[in-house]
Amino acid sequence: MGMALRRHGHEIFLGASAAEGTTLAEQHVPDVIISDICMEGGDGFSFLKAVRSNPRTGAIPFIIVTGHPDTDGQMEGFKNAADGYLSKPLSLSVLVEAVQSRLKREELVRRDAVEIKAQLYRVLQAAPDLIALVDPETLSIHFLNAVGRRMLEAPEQPDRPLTSYFSAAAAENLRKHAATTALKGGCWTGETVLIAPSGRRFQVELVLQAHKRFDGKVEYFSVTGRDLTERQENERALRGSEHRFRCLVDALPEGVLMHDEHERITFCNARAVQLLGYAPHELLGKTLNAIIRSATLAEHGPATKKQDTKAIQLSPEHFAVRTDGTALPVSLFRERLQVDGSDMGLCIFHDLTERKRMERERQEFEVQLRQAQKLESIGQLAAGIAHEINTPTQYIGDNTRFLKDAFGAMVKVLYQYEALAKSAASGTVTPDLLQKVDAARQEADVEFLLQEIPNAVDQSLEGIERVSKIVRAMKDFSHPSGAEKTPADINHAIESTLTVARNEWKYVADLETNFDKSLPPVPCLPGEFNQVILNLVVNASHAISDVVKGTDKKGKIRVSTSRMGDWAEIRVSDSGTGIPPKAQPKIFEPFFTTKEVGKGTGQGLAIARSVIVDKHGGTIVFETEQGKGTTFIIRLPLTL
Repeated sequence: MGMALRRHGHEIFLGASAAEGTTLAEQHVPDVIISDICMEGGDGFSFLKAVRSNPRTGAIPFIIVTGHPDTDGQMEGFKNAADGYLSKPLSLSVLVEAVQSRLKREELVRRDAVEIKAQLYRVLQAAPDLIALVDPETLSIHFLNAVGRRMLEAPEQPDRPLTSYFSAAAAENLRKHAATTALKGGCWTGETVLIAPSGRRFQVELVLQAHKRFDGKVEYFSVTGRDLTERQENERALRGSEHRFRCLVDALPEGVLMHDEHERITFCNARAVQLLGYAPHELLGKTLNAIIRSATLAEHGPATKKQDTKAIQLSPEHFAVRTDGTALPVSLFRERLQVDGSDMGLCIFHDLTERKRMERERQEFEVQLRQAQKLESIGQLAAGIAHEINTPTQYIGDNTRFLKDAFGAMVKVLYQYEALAKSAASGTVTPDLLQKVDAARQEADVEFLLQEIPNAVDQSLEGIERVSKIVRAMKDFSHPSGAEKTPADINHAIESTLTVARNEWKYVADLETNFDKSLPPVPCLPGEFNQVILNLVVNASHAISDVVKGTDKKGKIRVSTSRMGDWAEIRVSDSGTGIPPKAQPKIFEPFFTTKEVGKGTGQGLAIARSVIVDKHGGTIVFETEQGKGTTFIIRLPLTL
């Protein structure tokens, strides 16, 4: 066997007895041991026990070879940590393969051990505390990590014992008390002061841990040291940070409350104290529901419950109860927190008193602004409406005067015919009478009157209808909206608005309408919707006017309605100048206008957006191309 293994490049040490084998293993520490069970001075099992009990040889792979295999023998071998069991007769190739396989396995184990050692070394070097390996007898340092070298101002290979970094009394205590305690109990923990070569002193917490070999003898001490100076500095920094945090939180314009999982208040800032009128000690310990009373709050439940979302933004319609019992309108923000492993809740509340006052003022201003804009529109339309009414009124008057004159002429003819009828009845018709009748007919031009009187009546009726239509449209347009939306026929509403605005567009554009007759009533505020359509049509006519000014051409305004799913869509298109790219982002901003001074206030589209988006929950967008025109697209929901 020895020759076969040598031929494969292995160095062989041969022993004839268990004692000789034990000695060879101690001297050479081979990569693998192959032993027969039967040998002089003992058997293979005693040899195996001796190898395993020696710290120097305990990890060497051990293969047992026997010519009398039995179950008890195999159990004995495995019980004493044998790594293999080969039976005789044994071919040399099997032996060589077994050795080669075992050596390869050991090589892999060694590589893993080297990698683990390297990883452990990196972990020790990266540790935030001092870590050292110390001789248990001399207390000389065998290893010191990077933090330890920095703390002790030591070189890469420390050349001083651990006691040299202690005062004389502390070194004596280390040797007599700490080391003795570690040797007996395995560990010693305490605080002491270390002294660096530069004379710098710093307090540390030391842990001295004894590590034993297989035979129970202590092989080395591990020393872990934590710099308490740094911790104390951190504690001071933390206290400073807490103070700054408190100052910051107290300076917030919002009230801040923190509570535990039972919603008992555990923290309040200065603003919360100011808003609620309580002293800090009066707030602490109260339940949140005693301060913030809201159905929404109760509905959501405590913010620390697991089923809640991480953060809850609640409705602004909440009230905080002040110490005098008055209610303070607030908006709330709540969030669940983990503080030192405990569930905590954060509640931030903002005083809405000023916001509500400003909101009321804003609403009042918007009402006034819309009313002013509506009055402005009516003022602008007044002359046009007067003109629209004046035209049919004028020819109604002309036709009426014509009918009056025609009636007078016909009366004269009728008088002559009446005289003729009486003479015919008495049989006294004279040529002179006939001549008078004929003269009256010619003077009245009866044939002309018979032809023109029906035309005059028809024209007068048409004029009356046109006036009535304008009056009805004006009435529909100016009808005040209620506070609540009502279903309305927007096709009719748009048609009325177009009629009212006719004088604005008829000289510069032709109007095309395409109304979806199947469109159901749309919930809206009719008066404010009419104002939006008027603003868009007037804007369209002004845009077209800039294009056709100085020519005899006309542009085109198209107005259409349609249903798009659950929405009613209204489109107002013009063939005007289009909206310049720079103006497009600002087109819905209040007081922004592209018109010349005196022609626009910049309120029309801002009010249109407010009415459509804010009051109706709809949308208003536009499509534009410079030089070709603009289309405004309004969508209103068909359901409330």
